[in-house]
Amino acid sequence: MKNYVIGLPLLSTTLKKDEPHTVVFDDVSLAKGLYEFEAEARISLDQEDIVGSEITIPVKVQQQVQ
Repeated sequence: MKNYVIGLPLLSTTLKKDEPHTVVFDDVSLAKGLYEFEAEARISLDQEDIVGSEITIPVKVQQQVQ
């Protein structure tokens, strides 16, 4: 299995209760095959993490590209 990294700047988003957030990558073209995607969401109540409120949520999914 080959590993590729998409280097992107950190994104910052204000989340709203009961509204899913999706990030779309329009400029990515994939050949047919089975891919495994990994991402990590870091969520904090304050930017400087003064109160130690940061949590990390790892996400991993496999997707078949036709």
